[in-house]
Amino acid sequence: MSDESVSWMLVTSSQTRIDTEALVDDVLSMRKIKDACDEQLDMLAGMIQDLRIHKCGELADHFYSLGAHLSERMDSCAQKLAYVARIHSGAEADVRAYQRTCARLDGGLGVNIWGGGLVLSQKIGRFGKYLNPNLPFLMAPVGLVHGGAVVAAHGYSFVHQANDAELGIRTQYDVGEVARMLSGTDSHENAEVTRDAAAQASTFYAAMGWLMFGRHRGVKVSAQTLPATAGEGAASRTRVLEGVADGGKVRTYCGPFGVALYAAHSVLAYPKHTPTVQQANSGIVQGGNGEAPRHVNTPLQASAALERIGELRSSADEGQIEILQHVTTDEQGQERRSWSVMIRGTQKWGPGEDNPQDMLTNLQAVGQSDSDQLRAVKTAMDMAGIRSDEPVEFIGHSQGGIIAAQLASESDIRARYSVASVLTAGSPVAGFHPDPGVPMLNMENTRDIVPALDGAANTNRGNALTLHFDSEHLDVKQGSDNPIAAHDIGTYTQAIRECEQANPQQNPNIGEVMRWEEQRRTRLGITDTTQTRSYIFDTRRVT
Repeated sequence: MSDESVSWMLVTSSQTRIDTEALVDDVLSMRKIKDACDEQLDMLAGMIQDLRIHKCGELADHFYSLGAHLSERMDSCAQKLAYVARIHSGAEADVRAYQRTCARLDGGLGVNIWGGGLVLSQKIGRFGKYLNPNLPFLMAPVGLVHGGAVVAAHGYSFVHQANDAELGIRTQYDVGEVARMLSGTDSHENAEVTRDAAAQASTFYAAMGWLMFGRHRGVKVSAQTLPATAGEGAASRTRVLEGVADGGKVRTYCGPFGVALYAAHSVLAYPKHTPTVQQANSGIVQGGNGEAPRHVNTPLQASAALERIGELRSSADEGQIEILQHVTTDEQGQERRSWSVMIRGTQKWGPGEDNPQDMLTNLQAVGQSDSDQLRAVKTAMDMAGIRSDEPVEFIGHSQGGIIAAQLASESDIRARYSVASVLTAGSPVAGFHPDPGVPMLNMENTRDIVPALDGAANTNRGNALTLHFDSEHLDVKQGSDNPIAAHDIGTYTQAIRECEQANPQQNPNIGEVMRWEEQRRTRLGITDTTQTRSYIFDTRRVT
């Protein structure tokens, strides 16, 4: 484990109170001290030769070495404080404050543009009011094109692994501004505006998918094995959920571009078809009745849980969900069951293909709408036989994290299940707010643009916290076989493992993460003696 990597982790929660301006002042003061130190070192360097003549050279070299080390440490500390300042300035949800912070820390026109790339796009979009006060959005398409180009540039930089520790923060602001231009309103928070923009885009994306691949008629969930305690109706290996997920609903203001998208939706997205009913197959293998389900190691730590998600089978045609059943026997011989619902990230980037773990689900999930993947996870939980009094946690990476946060935030899920904890890794979840009593940990790599696609900083309400980290100091797998290493689940697994292996007394910043880990284990009731079984569910859209 590297102490350097842990030192670049920052935890924010509802308990965090940061004066960003004071933090910036500290950074500037530290840099002034460093500069003064460097000036004295330059003077000492010029005197060393003369001091050697008087047999003081060894002492002078010693002081020079100490001064150089002090200067290096001051510079390192200033860099880290600046990194923290940029993260917290992002939480202020004010692009002007963010620009001001960046300008004070580094200065220069390039940095101001760096701080918020879409300010120009916003001004272009609003220029229409000078041409016609009744049509303020007249120039908005030009602003949207420019804004889209800026966000696309962030994506290009992300894919090509640019050495940029704040790429995610910049992307977060710019996505939020694009969403505002798309919606045509400044009256809502960035998370709400992005939610509506994603819902509108999902509608158009669904229309594209149904034109390209035909309209699907439902989603099929197939269990490889089921627990013997599975609920009523689980005797069938497959369940088919008929109909199309009711995605694309806009909750607040639609805007002129939303109207256009809905017009395209009504014309293109619903080709006439005759509904069909898929018959469920039989032959389920249940625990205690035939072949036994697979026993696995209990994920006592969050890193072990993320590692399991990374091991799920990847397929272009089918999605996969894993549900873990934990059985713990107490001293009185009483068994207690708890569950882990493991949800992986995006597997396909097309609009509505066979695999429901696709880009369409991403847009629907960020838009807080129904999706085939959300319906599939709910069905898998029902097939597994999870009872209302049995604790269940939701864990997901990327898209899986969005679904996990959405599940924990839905009132019907909270009413039906006992939600124990939530873990998201590299997921845009700023718009979701689970019950305040539910411990929630959101992991965000500031080099990763994916968690920034909600266009807003996490509010960390209630018992939620966010772990920001810079993956530069992690031993991540990069190269042509993994062009987006900053988003890879292995990167997030290693980051949380670094926290688990660190000493909280020496690294108090990660103390809250350790408390979350303890809450998770306590709520699930898992121990070293817990027996865990794995149940795999395959999902596929029905055409």
